Amino acid sequence: MGLIAKNVMGLVRSMLNFKLKIQLLLLQNILSILPDFPGNKILTFVLPVMVEGCRKQSLLFSFTAGDKLSDYYVIDTTTPDPNKIDVHGNQYGLLRSSKCFRLSNTLTCSSCHNTHENEKGKVATFSQRCMNCHDDAHEKMCKLTKSLGAIIKTNCIDCHMPLQSSKAIAVQLHGDSLPTAALIRSHLITVYPDETKKIIDVMKKLKQPH
Repeated sequence: MGLIAKNVMGLVRSMLNFKLKIQLLLLQNILSILPDFPGNKILTFVLPVMVEGCRKQSLLFSFTAGDKLSDYYVIDTTTPDPNKIDVHGNQYGLLRSSKCFRLSNTLTCSSCHNTHENEKGKVATFSQRCMNCHDDAHEKMCKLTKSLGAIIKTNCIDCHMPLQSSKAIAVQLHGDSLPTAALIRSHLITVYPDETKKIIDVMKKLKQPH
């Protein structure tokens, strides 16, 4: 009976682990499309059981006051490949791939986002936050400043974080035979040559006397 009981317990344990693995896989997919927590620069939740040889066995979201934080996360020092990340699914991964992030010890989601205000579409507001690092004092000003002048400080976003077509999300518009890809703001901060040309044209027109 002891051997039978042991085998039964082993089977139950395997079933529970398999169920947990499925749940964690689902949770991982959900977390991948949600924005990361403000200030979460290098913390990544560990999914126990699913990860082979995982040394963190504490269940996700079971943290209580007094527990060690080190039992709930590992430091993720990798740099994701932005070419493998769709613009809709992992904005934090795109941010981590950015040179701005890799060269900064302080840049987090909350460096740019005020969680208490609805700032959607306020390009000038976000651009001013870029100026906290990219100014004359830090010698990191945009190279187009000399040719375009101060107006360039009003829109860093559309140039370096433009709206990009999602490869995963599309909408069927009335009258169209083919779906239209959703445009989503990229958090890969870099140089986009095509977008740069568009912004230069727009800013030159704004500088012209009316």
